[in-house]
Amino acid sequence: LTPDEAFEGSGTLEDPYIIADEEDFMNLTNGFNASSSTVETEMYGYGKYFLQTSDIDMTLTDRYCGTIANGSDKCFFAGIYNGNGYTLKVSINDTVQRSVFPYVYGVICNLKIQGSITSEASAQPVRSLYGSLVNCIFDLSLTADNANGILYSNYNLVYNVFTKGSLAGKE
Repeated sequence: LTPDEAFEGSGTLEDPYIIADEEDFMNLTNGFNASSSTVETEMYGYGKYFLQTSDIDMTLTDRYCGTIANGSDKCFFAGIYNGNGYTLKVSINDTVQRSVFPYVYGVICNLKIQGSITSEASAQPVRSLYGSLVNCIFDLSLTADNANGILYSNYNLVYNVFTKGSLAGKE
């Protein structure tokens, strides 16, 4: 689904797309996972505003497994995601590389991600950052051959980001 089809709101600063519950975040994740264009203006949510309006517990959604975003299977987000001070709780477990957010060319701000990500490859809240990560808290247990506390790779701005939890890498 396009953002216009999936969410309440129009995606503007004044009328952002509303991410109010687990189903909305699942739709957002499905949008990431379907976005494979490397042209920024064609990436999911390009230039659109998304606003989380409550705490969201994705551990209650069996079909949620985060975003696969690695070398040949790249997924993208180019919108502005404002967590609005709310928490997103996750429990992701897979054999392949997993993240909550994929390759980010937009902005993620004012969000707390809490829970766990387990993978035989790599685990991190944000795969790669080409945009900005601002005012976020990551309280996660990350277990993987390559456990990354914030990002797998960073090419831009990380500001006022706090991490706690645990990292367990390859033995």
